[in-house]
Amino acid sequence: MQRCKRYPKKPGHGPLNGSTCQACKTLRQGQRKDRIAKQRCTANNSCPNDPEVGRTRCAKHANKSTKSDARRSELASKEQAPGNAPPHRLLSWDTVLWVTAPDNPPFHQSNTLAIQFFPDDRAVLGNDAWLKEAAKSDLGKAVLVPCDDGFYIHQGLATISAVKSQASFSVLIKTWDWFEKQLRTRLLLDTCRNDNGEARNTVIFLHWTTEEPKGMSLNDAYAEIRMLNHIHGAKIRPYPSESESWQERFKIGDIRAFEEEARSGPPEYSYRPKTCYGHGPCQLLEHETSVHKRTHSGSAKHVKVLGRKDRGELTCTLGPSKENQKKTSPKGQPYWFHQEYVPDLHDGEFRVVIATRPDASGIRGRKGYIVKVAKTAWIRDTRELASKAAEEEDFEPREYGDLSLSVIGHFALYLFKRLRNRADSLIYFKSLKVAVRLDVGISTDTRGERRLFYNELTRWPGAYYFSHTIYPDPKTQVFRAITAAFCNYIEHAMLETS
Repeated sequence: MQRCKRYPKKPGHGPLNGSTCQACKTLRQGQRKDRIAKQRCTANNSCPNDPEVGRTRCAKHANKSTKSDARRSELASKEQAPGNAPPHRLLSWDTVLWVTAPDNPPFHQSNTLAIQFFPDDRAVLGNDAWLKEAAKSDLGKAVLVPCDDGFYIHQGLATISAVKSQASFSVLIKTWDWFEKQLRTRLLLDTCRNDNGEARNTVIFLHWTTEEPKGMSLNDAYAEIRMLNHIHGAKIRPYPSESESWQERFKIGDIRAFEEEARSGPPEYSYRPKTCYGHGPCQLLEHETSVHKRTHSGSAKHVKVLGRKDRGELTCTLGPSKENQKKTSPKGQPYWFHQEYVPDLHDGEFRVVIATRPDASGIRGRKGYIVKVAKTAWIRDTRELASKAAEEEDFEPREYGDLSLSVIGHFALYLFKRLRNRADSLIYFKSLKVAVRLDVGISTDTRGERRLFYNELTRWPGAYYFSHTIYPDPKTQVFRAITAAFCNYIEHAMLETS
């Protein structure tokens, strides 16, 4: 007789196909809800610890769960002995469906997202014929805006147009509104079938840069795609993956990864500005000023430099007591945390664009290289972001000491390799197989030495390329680099489950 897994020897518990009986399930659900309400770890009823920010488990149990997931992913990604079945099937992806959401403010109002295209000049020079196709787009002003004698083209449209011109797979380019209607009405199933009614292996590229899509949220989009796969047998893969999309939007996971790599790396790479994750006693009480940041936000829209007494939306406490602690945001909702204020960031940081190419010596057959480094600084009066191509001449010894452009490049490539080599790389850093933008800051430590630190990691689909300001004509170098990496990844390196 099959018994309840929870209490296999207790009378009246079972049978339920060898799993937990309904009585125990109901009891466990009630206990879990009670512990969530009391802000206690839900891993088990005896754990006395508080849950991590945005989670229902404490750091110990959350880390244990993440390590288990990462271990399974790591084992699956390793090559097996000859003669054994491979851990993943390499699918032939037939189609990439690229859908994009509008920017706010519009992309052409800044110099970070647009590339200018003048048809007459291109006709004479003969460069990048795919830009002509991009200029014919019917997606509207979200990606294409007329200007004198030419157009402003969104960097996302420029990139996917380059992909379309070179790929062996087909590429469909659509708006977020179109995509939402297709999902809600189940028409997407027909779009992802061939003429014989068979499901095509389709990658759905969810593209946005400055603001998360309106209407149907990203969370809803991922849920709909999951349902199409599980219920209707579709062969659809979202890109970036759901787990990586969550990691990027929540931000805190990337910061924790930076801190882990700083602790385990060489001394010269160990410096980190302090972070208070907004839960429990505040970790920045001794700092007069800190930088408040919000999850689910882009383009520095929710970044505030505030004094110690201005708590804003923080949920950490000024002491060990929880009496004055604000209720944390529900899972998936915006959440505030704060970091040590680094004055030097006002004067600039270095944005390192890295792409990959096939290399037998690289991690999983791919190796990173630097496409370009941008030096950026915020204009205090207008809050606009100024940018230029970084050069060795920018590193005045009196200001930067022994630091140089090549040192920053090595620093960025070191973290890039470390992140790709992490056990959870295939869960949270999967898009680094193609490209990434790493933002490097410079600060002065307590001994007066200039130190590099990782400020932010921006996955390549949503990262500003600064094409208009840091590249020489024809300003399409970054599109070519990322196109080559993405096409090669889809055609040769994108496994069924990686």
